[in-house]
Amino acid sequence: MLFRCGLIVAAILANFCSAGLKWNQCGGQNVFLLKNLDIQPMPMNLPGKIKLDLQATALKQLNGSDVTVTIRRSTFFGHVKIPCLFQVGSCTYHDSCTLLKRMKDENWGGMMANIIIQVESYFSTHNINLNCPVSKQSLTISSMNVTLPNIPSYLSFLASGSYKVDVNMVDRHTKEQTFCLHVEFGIA
Repeated sequence: MLFRCGLIVAAILANFCSAGLKWNQCGGQNVFLLKNLDIQPMPMNLPGKIKLDLQATALKQLNGSDVTVTIRRSTFFGHVKIPCLFQVGSCTYHDSCTLLKRMKDENWGGMMANIIIQVESYFSTHNINLNCPVSKQSLTISSMNVTLPNIPSYLSFLASGSYKVDVNMVDRHTKEQTFCLHVEFGIA
């Protein structure tokens, strides 16, 4: 579940990244530790293909989190928050345990269903089971290939620029921060 959310965030970012990827974990290291996140190639082509590598460890059992994603785009006026449109942008997602299913079933932003199908296929092929609750464990994703779609015309304003993204996850039951990630990237 939390691993899934980390992977989902990576997949969402993979949709848009085209310049160097910079990241740091800004909290929750006592619950979920992200050791490595790499997306290649940089810059990306949309549509195109990327390779995702991720190493993480759940240090405690994970029972489901609410996920808040804040995306800011660099403009002449500074970094401006991108609104939540079609479940893409600066959004809050409730119940990480059902997040992948909802993203796929509702095809968020008109582009997420195919990406989630690819993630699920990778999980199945590599015997990765991240159903809630997720037990203490390590996760390594090596060279996961993802085919990226075109950005739908109604989201074309996201097709270029410099971005800062913050992801904050809070356990739905204990309200403890389970994960925080700050990412910076550019889109060509």
